[in-house]
Formats: sequence, structure tokens, C-alpha cells
Amino acid sequence: PFTFDPDSLSYQDDIRMINGRQAPDDKSFTEYADSLYTYTIRTEFLWPAIFTVFYAAMEADPNIAYPWEKGPLSARFKGEHALRRYPTGEERCIACKLCEAVCPARCITIEAEQRPDGARRTTKYDICLLYTSDAADD
Repeated sequence: PFTFDPDSLSYQDDIRMINGRQAPDDKSFTEYADSLYTYTIRTEFLWPAIFTVFYAAMEADPNIAYPWEKGPLSARFKGEHALRRYPTGEERCIACKLCEAVCPARCITIEAEQRPDGARRTTKYDICLLYTSDAADD
């Protein structure tokens, strides 16, 4: 039968495990440092990196093949800027310069002159498309 011996080594090891304490001479400092380093690498760096890579691999590709696929357009998109004309060929622009004033990229330039009947006529309506991409940044 089983006999209880409080001085036996196995009993003392069991008590240490129950209390959560280890004898200071069980492990050296380098063994503690090595186990701490291994635990930190595994729990703090390795597993989060694995899960992040796995999650990124399962996501849909956000890129589109631009010339062949188009992205969603804004509801306010009205198309490319252009100087519109009436069916008779006369320009619709009366050179009020409001579009030049409200353009955030300052890419619209309008010049006007008086017509013989007294109304204004647009002589230059220029849009510099190099500046239009700056409007999204402002």
C-alpha cells in the first residue's frame, strides 16, 4: 500500500507545483532568460504574425485593373469639364467666372470680351488637367 512520507522528494516536488513556486536552484539564470525569450517570441510575435498573414490572405484583393475595370463613381460626378454649346453652335458660357472662383485647384482660366450686341463672350476657357488632381488633396 501507499505510505505518506513528507520528507520524500516527490512529495516536495508536488507541493512546489501546487504552490506555483520553484526552488531557486532548479534553473539557472540563462535557462530562465531562454525560456522567457522563447515564450515571448512565440506568444507576442509569432502567433499574431501568423494570424495577421492568414487574415490578409483571406481578404479580397482591393486593387482593380483600371483600364478594364472601373471603380464606383460618386453621385455628384457630372463628367469631364467641357465648354458646352447651344445647338446653334453658340457657347453657353457667359464668362461670369463663377467656376473659376470656386475651383479648389485653381485650374480653370476664363477670359472674356464684349460682343457687338453688348453681351459678354468667352475668348479663352482653359482647364489645366495637371492641377485637377491637387483638388482631392485640399
